[in-house]
Formats: sequence, C-alpha cells, structure tokens
Amino acid sequence: MKTLKILELFGGIGACSKALERLGIDFEIVDYVEIDKYAVKSFNAIHNTNFEPQDICKWDKDVDIDLLCGGFPCQDISLAGKQTGIIKGETRSGLMYEMMRIISKLKPKYVIAENVKNILSERFRPQLEEYLSFLNDNGYKVTMDVLNACEVGYPDPIPQHRERIFIIGVREDGKQ
Repeated sequence: MKTLKILELFGGIGACSKALERLGIDFEIVDYVEIDKYAVKSFNAIHNTNFEPQDICKWDKDVDIDLLCGGFPCQDISLAGKQTGIIKGETRSGLMYEMMRIISKLKPKYVIAENVKNILSERFRPQLEEYLSFLNDNGYKVTMDVLNACEVGYPDPIPQHRERIFIIGVREDGKQ
C-alpha cells in the first residue's frame, strides 16, 4: 500500500493521525489546519512536526491528498453548549461549510468527519442532511455511525461515555 497523504482539519492534538499510527497505516501529514496555538504546540510535540496555526477560513492551498479528516467545532450543536446551530459565517459549528469548501477544492479519495451525536437531533438534522447530500453530489459513497468511546478503543476502551458520529465518504470515481 502506498503512503496515505492526509490533511487534518480542526486538527487539535491529531486524533486522526494518531489513530492511523496506532493502526500501523503508513501516512504523511501533508498539512494540518488548527487555529489554536496551544493545540498546534501540542500537535507538534506529539507528532514531531513544525506546523503553525492556520485559520481554516483563509486556507486555500493546492495540495495532493488521499484523506481529509476533521471534526468541525461542536460547541454550537452540543447538548453542553448553547445550541446556536450550524450557521455559515456566524457560528463556530458553521465552519462545517469551510470543510465542504476544501473537500470541493481538493476532492480527496476519502473523507472522515467526526462530531457530537446531537447533530442527529431534529434541530440540526437539516444541516447534517445538507452535508451528506453535498458528499453524495460530489461523488462520495457515504456511511455513518455513532460510536461510544467506552465501547471501542485501541488497545483498550476508555472509561468515558462519549458518543460521537463518524461520517465516512469514499469517492466512487475510482481515481487514485
């Protein structure tokens, strides 16, 4: 298998790349987009990289990637938050649209998005459906599932009830 070239959006401390590492998948971090300087510092320490903070709203690079992964901010849809919604240009969770913009531009073979389970609620279901339709309209076969961290984990599950939705898109055009 060739080296998987990845772009981590809303990268935090690098959960996606750490998962790939733990699974023994050969990968290269082509770019990492995170605005929080402390998260970037942690990411660099964990992954032995030298990335700088980047604003996803200004990110517009031409890079060749296989996998785009990220969990757009959940504060505006989480039960623990104010639930102000996924509003383009207004809420942090509205940064979902920036993720869509980048997917449109780069057309990676694989897309993984992670978020809180509450995105499935009636209140936020229209925006979730918009995201799923966007992926379908752009040639991705989509699957999604809710996983609970206390039931899955590598090598052992974590002792925390933490449900998250994972949305996986695989581009169906066969281009590698």
